[in-house]
Amino acid sequence: MVCYVWLAINFVQVLDAKLSNPVPITVVRDTTYYGRDVRLENSVNLFAKRKAANVTGLTELSPLLGKCYSLESGKYRYEFCPFQNATQHEIVVNWRSFHAIIGIWSGYWVIDNNTFVAMLYTSGDNCGTKERSVKATIVCGENEALMNVTEFASCEYEFIFSTRYVCHPQSFLVYPRLADHLQRKWDLIETKHSIDLLTQKGYDKELNDLFVEAGLYEKPVVNENRTERSFNDVSQCVEAYKKLENELQKCNANSRQNLLNGRWNN
Repeated sequence: MVCYVWLAINFVQVLDAKLSNPVPITVVRDTTYYGRDVRLENSVNLFAKRKAANVTGLTELSPLLGKCYSLESGKYRYEFCPFQNATQHEIVVNWRSFHAIIGIWSGYWVIDNNTFVAMLYTSGDNCGTKERSVKATIVCGENEALMNVTEFASCEYEFIFSTRYVCHPQSFLVYPRLADHLQRKWDLIETKHSIDLLTQKGYDKELNDLFVEAGLYEKPVVNENRTERSFNDVSQCVEAYKKLENELQKCNANSRQNLLNGRWNN
């Protein structure tokens, strides 16, 4: 009996010492769901191919830098981070749940009728032979919210994002945001077009080149193996026509001379 009492006293003393000097441990949440319908709560580490570009275009959206907005659609949750990235997450977590970066802010815009329309997010995770991408259309709204998501083509998405920061009537205009020398260049393009010194195709090209110079458009990749002739204005077209006419006359003269030489030899 005395032995049992001694053991009990020693056990209490040891237990008291352990509680007085606890050893820290790490508690790991169970992540093995084996196909159970569990909603995604924890963040997922994704690795971007490159850094996001700097803020361009609608600088009114600068206060949104560092913030993200989400929308659940079907079995996915989409997140849109202005001037950063866009991601897609499968809501139901299982051992094969899908998570991807579907676009990184490129610094470039869709511009239509000389107004900002949408932000372009490129360099997303691979999707077969191409990369995922997002066109994020910006609209006026009472609050910041990701309103709608559609996948209009395989791995190509369109977001509709509303924000109160672009509700001024002139918020989307491109011209006022350009540097003075680019505004003067735009004025010259408009003048040449108005007096028919620029074709519509030439007008569009010069305006696109101006947006590239302003850093709002991505410079197109030129295929060096492909030769394509286009005319930006009427004078270029006339000059090319005269050159072609001269070459045709030379060709005809050579043909006649060869014909005469053939007859003389016979």
